[in-house]
Amino acid sequence: MFIAIGAFWLSFTSLADLAARSGIGAGQAWAWPLIVDDIIVVATVAVVALAGQKAAWYPWALLIGGVSSSGFGRGGVLRVWLSL
Repeated sequence: MFIAIGAFWLSFTSLADLAARSGIGAGQAWAWPLIVDDIIVVATVAVVALAGQKAAWYPWALLIGGVSSSGFGRGGVLRVWLSL
């Protein structure tokens, strides 16, 4: 449980910082990590629920996009690009 809480906190603070550096106001920057992480959760549930169906492409696209956004944000790739 401690690891999950720590991972959530690191993800949240990294993505909120990225949002703030991207020009999103401090009053709204906290919402960015919640949106990204919620997209990942909802898309994962949809992928499992629609397994084997043609309609599963859309949640897969959301899942890949959400994980990519989260990974780039936490990895610092976008922060480096924003500082250029």
